[in-house]
Parts: sequence; structure tokens; C-alpha cells
Amino acid sequence: MSDAETPAEPHPPRKRYAGFAVAAIITAFVALFFEGRLPPLNIAAAVLALIGLRQIRRDPLRYKGRAFCWLAVALAIVVATLAALVEPSLAT
Repeated sequence: MSDAETPAEPHPPRKRYAGFAVAAIITAFVALFFEGRLPPLNIAAAVLALIGLRQIRRDPLRYKGRAFCWLAVALAIVVATLAALVEPSLAT
């Protein structure tokens, strides 16, 4: 067999977004929509983002979405900080 007759090597599988990364960014935007009134959403977004980062780190040839995870963490921190600044103090 010559080089021209050898079968072509299969393409590597396309990377897809990690499910946890997508869930993290969606949860972070929902928390932003509720303006921080639901703190568990912020926590859930951060936890999902950390799980997504772990998923991407374990199989980087299969998954992408690291930016989604970091954006979800940043949004969760910003929303939690703004909610803490805007909400009235419980002591007053």
C-alpha cells in the first residue's frame, strides 16, 4: 500500500462544553436576575463552577468551558457582594 492508499486517520472528537460549566453560568445569570435575593443560587453557581473546572481538568481533550466556570464564580461573588452592601443591616 502506498501513502495515497492508506485510510485517513479519524479526526479527534470535537470538544464540547462541560455540562457543569453550562449549568454554572446559567445559575449565575439566574442569581443575577434575582439580584442576590436567593443566596443559595450564588452558592450553587460557585459549586457547579468548581465541579465544572474539575471535570475539564480531568478530561481536557473532551471538555471545554473553563471561561464559563470562572465567569460564573466571578458573577456569584459580585452578586453576593452587592446584595450584602444593598440589604439593610439586621442590627438596625
